[in-house]
Amino acid sequence: MAKRPAISPPAAAPTPKKRKRVSLAVKLDIIKRNESGQGPSEIGRALGLSASTVGTILKNAPRLKEVGESVTPTTATKLSRSRDCVMENMERLLSTWIEDCNQRNMPLCLKLIQEKALSLWKDLQEKQQPSEDTPQAAESFNASRGWFNRFKKRANLHNIKVTGEAASADLVAANAYPAQLQDIIEKGGYSAKQVFNIDETGLCWKRMPSRTYIAQEEKTAPGFKAAKDRLTLLLGGNAEGDVKLKPMLIYQSENPRALKGIAKNQLPVIWRCNKKKENKSRSKAWMTSYLFEDYVKGYFSNYAKKYCEENNLRNKVLLLVDNAPGHPEICKDWCENVEVQFLHPNTTSLIQPMDQGVIATFKAYYLRRTIQQLIKETDRDNKLSVQQYWKNFNIKKCLDNIRDAWEEVSPSTMNGVWKKIWPECIYGFKGFPQQSILTKEIVMLAQQAGFEEVDENDVTELLESHNEELTNEDLIELEQERAHEDDDDDDQEESVPPKPKQLTLKGVRRILDLLGQATAAMAEEDPNQDRVETINENISKNISCYNEIERNLKQQATQPSILAFFQKKNAATTNTGTAASPSTSTTTTAASPSTTDSTSSEGMDSSDEAGSDCSEEVDNPASNN
Repeated sequence: MAKRPAISPPAAAPTPKKRKRVSLAVKLDIIKRNESGQGPSEIGRALGLSASTVGTILKNAPRLKEVGESVTPTTATKLSRSRDCVMENMERLLSTWIEDCNQRNMPLCLKLIQEKALSLWKDLQEKQQPSEDTPQAAESFNASRGWFNRFKKRANLHNIKVTGEAASADLVAANAYPAQLQDIIEKGGYSAKQVFNIDETGLCWKRMPSRTYIAQEEKTAPGFKAAKDRLTLLLGGNAEGDVKLKPMLIYQSENPRALKGIAKNQLPVIWRCNKKKENKSRSKAWMTSYLFEDYVKGYFSNYAKKYCEENNLRNKVLLLVDNAPGHPEICKDWCENVEVQFLHPNTTSLIQPMDQGVIATFKAYYLRRTIQQLIKETDRDNKLSVQQYWKNFNIKKCLDNIRDAWEEVSPSTMNGVWKKIWPECIYGFKGFPQQSILTKEIVMLAQQAGFEEVDENDVTELLESHNEELTNEDLIELEQERAHEDDDDDDQEESVPPKPKQLTLKGVRRILDLLGQATAAMAEEDPNQDRVETINENISKNISCYNEIERNLKQQATQPSILAFFQKKNAATTNTGTAASPSTSTTTTAASPSTTDSTSSEGMDSSDEAGSDCSEEVDNPASNN
């Protein structure tokens, strides 16, 4: 019987050949060997590489040499293409422009972004000064769709909203929303006190009308900030008008020099900076989802809870926000006592309450305050020039003006802006402050400050310019200014936080002395002694705490501690032991004269007695027997 042929096992799948990575150091070594006369096969056998691999490396010898002279590590196994500095600067400025458009709820389309990128690239190419070390880039740039997709990943613009074409305000959605809001309010059982709205706005905090001396100096004189250096303010309140929330201010610098030594919790705003620790050069003064979450969860939710308790309301409020990129959809689940509702897209300019008069009124008050402050500083005895004042106008003074301007916005204005979206909640509203009257007042103040050429059109143009699109020149100026601010931040990051202020004995005594002088002046100048006695009695009652503080501080200054008692006791014991113990060492005896010579005349008696005792014992050693 014939044997069946043996069945051979199936052949194993071939193992894929593992690709061997060659470091830059090995590639440079291959080039050196080739220049010394070795061929590709000989080099391959010596280094364990195939002749084809060596040949490919030798073909790229010029580029590898150029990379080897740069800062690229020699251990690198992959050489990335170096990008032109103009291209990198263009993309950085472009991302700033896109974020600015998002903050202003300006819809973007791909074509608009491509045109802006080309414009920035051409302007930066013209500004670049070619030299032997950095020749002008010869590569072309056409802002293709592929470039845009790669740019989005590099810039991490995950919040960007790009539409097929630029959209305009949606009138149909704006007209339909009030009825939808009414259903939400009735379903939730909210009163006007429990319905809030917040909105962000840009503020060019150091900008004046274009016809002023300051505006002209900003363009030419060194030491001025860019005229469009802006910050972001988040303003808000409720429909009742009795609440103005504490503003959140977002600035590109975390620790400005003007705020050195000032605790952030003492500022009239919630100070924030969205600079990332891992990327210090990318600081922006715009709202992000992280900062919005910080405001809603860290401040607004707690404030709403306290406000409802004080007004005997249910701990539940309604918060209306627009659909800006910095307001994520997940914010609806952040707080149990805050129901978040989004306005329809492209309706902010039409129905959002804060955008219907509060923000515009606040900015007009801010400009008026700034000019009033300028007049005050330049009219003092040791008055400053306008140029000196504007150079000294820093973010700290800006915060003071923001505080005063926000306080000046009336409850009637806070309530009246809800007219378009919720007319039933309006009470006693007689209209916003007449813009024309306010504008004329600002013009009069500007002329009083020496800006005779300023007219109403200049003021109106300035108030509207806070929401203007950033030009290429503005972007370049802001980038330079923020680089300077980053240097200031680096200098202060390691600084120790300021110590809390404490009363001292000297300070308390100064306060009491001044109060004594005041009461003495009243007794001397005021003929009505009954009134003086009444005031003195009230003062004595109210300053009793200072008298108590003075007694406690004085007691702490005079009362010795237990440690001081033991230190004195140990010192006395040591001195006694030194005087009573005679030295029997000849070395000590020889050194004693120099010690005696260096002793002051006040302590000579005890030293001489001790020295005489020692010398007697040493000179008469027999006395020990």
